[in-house]
Amino acid sequence: MQHTSNGTYRQRYRDNDPNRLHVRRIPPRFPPQVWNVFEQTINNDPRTNNICEGWNSRFTKLVGFTHPPIWKAIKHLQLEESNASTKILQSNYGNPPKKRTKQVYIQQQQRLRNLCTEYREGQRQLPEFLRGVGHNIHLGRN
Repeated sequence: MQHTSNGTYRQRYRDNDPNRLHVRRIPPRFPPQVWNVFEQTINNDPRTNNICEGWNSRFTKLVGFTHPPIWKAIKHLQLEESNASTKILQSNYGNPPKKRTKQVYIQQQQRLRNLCTEYREGQRQLPEFLRGVGHNIHLGRN
């Protein structure tokens, strides 16, 4: 039996015979609640885990190894904890660390937020909303 799936429907061929096609509805592997970032965009929350990726990259550069020896990793984790504690104290005293975000990303976030708000309030129809989102999302750098 051969299976193919597009996330919503599954096609099943019995005995690899294309004339004996059965299609049935199946739930998506990852439901929209897992990957939908509409509410995060409206609330101006992060839509990605880039902050985690940035920390991993910074820690790797700090340690100097991708897979450091355990004692070296512990030493640098202790230094990182000290750094984080200092930032928390500074924030508690009214001096939060500056968030370094490029202006182009701030503007993109605002455009996407405007589109989501307009769609939610009924000022845009779905095709117009999707076209607007498509014009604001760049999947590759050329």
